[in-house]
Amino acid sequence: MGKGFAVVDLETTGLFPTKHDRIVEIGIVLVSPEGEIETRHEILVNPNRDMGPQHIHGITAAAAARAPLFEQIAPNVADLLDDRVPVAHNASFDSRFLGFQMAQAGLRVAEPERWLCTMR
Repeated sequence: MGKGFAVVDLETTGLFPTKHDRIVEIGIVLVSPEGEIETRHEILVNPNRDMGPQHIHGITAAAAARAPLFEQIAPNVADLLDDRVPVAHNASFDSRFLGFQMAQAGLRVAEPERWLCTMR
């Protein structure tokens, strides 16, 4: 388990990372192996495209336009996830999106089968 867990939640422009949808916000809560919350991180991301269904994620185009591009925050995300078990609700969705965008930035995350899914 290493350093513990990284609980991840993404907001995206849609459902298809390999086509044109992108991450617009990443929430990561770092949790110790004992279950104690260590830190919380909310990172707004400029998807460099239209925002998709804003009524779902509630992030405005104006807010996203001021945010960094994913490539700029990817090293920080990699550091936060380093040596932690990733956890997400619907982990197949979040791991697929995050994995795709991290690969685009030249970085890696844990393979989807290594994530814990709270939906399961």
